[in-house]
Amino acid sequence: DVARVPPVVPDARLDVRGSYWFPSPLRFPGYTGSGADLSLAAGAVRGCPRRVQRTIALQICGGIELGVLQAQGVGLARTERARGLWAAGLLAPGVQWRPLRRLALGVEGEALVAFTRRTYAARGAPELLYTVPPIGLRVSASLAVIF
Repeated sequence: DVARVPPVVPDARLDVRGSYWFPSPLRFPGYTGSGADLSLAAGAVRGCPRRVQRTIALQICGGIELGVLQAQGVGLARTERARGLWAAGLLAPGVQWRPLRRLALGVEGEALVAFTRRTYAARGAPELLYTVPPIGLRVSASLAVIF
């Protein structure tokens, strides 16, 4: 009689990711062309336990994202550049379909909780230009080549 021994580590994946978000315009209401451009360069490490059934894999990834959030003043009397730490925790459920042995297509939703909540303003302006929200959502599609 042979007993099946469960694996020490269940089916899991470790992701190391990098991303760059091109500058997005932040403008003061009623003032055309004045405000700032905000960009983000970040890296993330995620652990993803998976449940695989034939060609479909369900996963829930959790991890941390660190990076640099940069704002560049635009259209102001004195423009400055501000850089600061970006840090967030993340949780990302997703599904992956593997139609071919070395190819997978996926979709996932990612919830981020910001650990650093920066605010941006122009000197002398009566209101803030932007505050990083406490929670953010991303949806992504992926194409993976498996080696």
